[in-house]
Amino acid sequence: MITDVTLETSIILGIVSLIYYLLVGRKENKEKLSETDGFTIGIYGTIIIVTAAVITFLNVGFSNIQLVKFLLMFFLTIFVGFHAYLDWKYLHESKNYIHQLSGLTIMLIYLNYAI
Repeated sequence: MITDVTLETSIILGIVSLIYYLLVGRKENKEKLSETDGFTIGIYGTIIIVTAAVITFLNVGFSNIQLVKFLLMFFLTIFVGFHAYLDWKYLHESKNYIHQLSGLTIMLIYLNYAI
């Protein structure tokens, strides 16, 4: 059940994310990871991470909310961290990895206090 505080926090987080994207995200270099050698590594890594997350969540179940919250934060960190590493390695000039890691930090703080 979503409380009013969680809903208000979600709306505020969404507005802050939108403003951040409009101010900072559009100034990015338009080079994409799909144009580099890291694209195949990114595909395989994503498949492995998502498969591990699905298998873990199916085996653990959803009865213990604290464990589910921890696993969600863990796999979110692994997933975004992996993609930030690929951006750092193959698109170092774009500085997109900094935006991903700062967004991850905000999302982890939100998940830690909102759920």
